Amino acid sequence: MSTWYVVGGIIVAMVVTFFTRVIPFPLQTRLANSGFLREFSRWMPLGAMVILFVYACSTIPAGRWLPYVVALAVTMIMHWWRRNVLLSIMVGTGVCVGLSLLQVGA
Repeated sequence: MSTWYVVGGIIVAMVVTFFTRVIPFPLQTRLANSGFLREFSRWMPLGAMVILFVYACSTIPAGRWLPYVVALAVTMIMHWWRRNVLLSIMVGTGVCVGLSLLQVGA
């Protein structure tokens, strides 16, 4: 690999990083009262949890689904009860890891 190839890659990464950091500021005033962003921020946590759940389901070994189902139920209950995304994800993850370590459903 040539030196110029590496330098070019670094420059492209710097430019892309710079513009992804700078672009939101001029748009901030235009999007301040955006109905789309208001709805997006309302549904984003649920979307993130669905994506994480689908990914987790794709990696579940055969016959080991019980900790994941219990953790999903606990996560949903925590979220409905406390309305705190971080808390519900942390508690659900802890339940899943704890049940997996105890080999529940094996």
